[in-house]
Amino acid sequence: MPLSLRAAALGLTLLELGSPALAETATKEKVMAAIPELEDLAKQVIAKGQVPGLSVAVVYKDEVVYLGGFGLREIGKPGKVDADTVFHLASLAKPLSATVVAALVSDGIVSWDSRIADLDPAFKLHDAYPTEQVTITDLFNHRSGLSGNAGDDLEALGFDRAAILPRLHYLKPTSSFRAGYAYSNFGLTEGAVAAAKPTGKSWEDVCDEKLFKPLGMKSTSPRHADFLTHENRAEMHVPIDGKWTALIKRNPDPQAPAGGTDSNARDLAQWMRLVLADGKYNGAQLIKQEAMAPMHQPLFDRGTNPVTGAHIFYGRGWNTDFSRYGTVWGHAGAFSPGRAHGG
Repeated sequence: MPLSLRAAALGLTLLELGSPALAETATKEKVMAAIPELEDLAKQVIAKGQVPGLSVAVVYKDEVVYLGGFGLREIGKPGKVDADTVFHLASLAKPLSATVVAALVSDGIVSWDSRIADLDPAFKLHDAYPTEQVTITDLFNHRSGLSGNAGDDLEALGFDRAAILPRLHYLKPTSSFRAGYAYSNFGLTEGAVAAAKPTGKSWEDVCDEKLFKPLGMKSTSPRHADFLTHENRAEMHVPIDGKWTALIKRNPDPQAPAGGTDSNARDLAQWMRLVLADGKYNGAQLIKQEAMAPMHQPLFDRGTNPVTGAHIFYGRGWNTDFSRYGTVWGHAGAFSPGRAHGG
């Protein structure tokens, strides 16, 4: 299945080909033959000024067959984007976080249907019944009733995660519990933080232990301080008078599970291998298949694709769609001033 993931202000794109759904047509030979065209497309995107820079990884089955970068890390400076350039992932953090939760499910620490009230009793929604019943799945599927921008204003004012999550209690729901879809960064953040609670460790440490270190993702971190240590990092740009300008600085630590992870194409290619192999990596089953599969279940109908008219769905931290190519898993991410977006 093609998996296209774009993240951050400069754009990070990963394409995956050769899943079982396309095993009869997407041979390695066809994938390799398509790479020059993919490179030309990337060069055109840069030449047209659509993004300042981007990096690409192509995974065929369990093999990384291409890594490359195009454009500049910062307009006006010589540093070029390559496969090791670290980007803010913005909402591409959501499927990464879902994979970490899957690892906790695999280890029997939580289940996807664990209630937040049992994991993090201090967390409350506006009404009693949703507070008692809301689960990890509900928060990763954006169906808790929280509004899409819940907590974003507090983050923009400089409040941290510990201050924001308890204050979600004051927000009236925008839909009945489990009856509406509203893309909530801080709702998903609470789902991830609660899932980590039984370990006695921070969410950030759990990410390292369960995913990043086992896969050798040395440049991937949910900590903004780590991002700043990388010389080879992409700056965030905005268009001013038709030109890209590196203007915005963003510390997304408060919503790290939903939009605060940073990584590069080389590392993300290893994660793609894990996801596409249903939790297996280098021959070892790191995460049980039955813990991975629920991430991609189409739980909520988000509407229709404006191009194809086909229905599009959200699972647990992932978009799951059905197209002429078969089942498509994906997620996008971008930052604008004070807010993160993905889809």
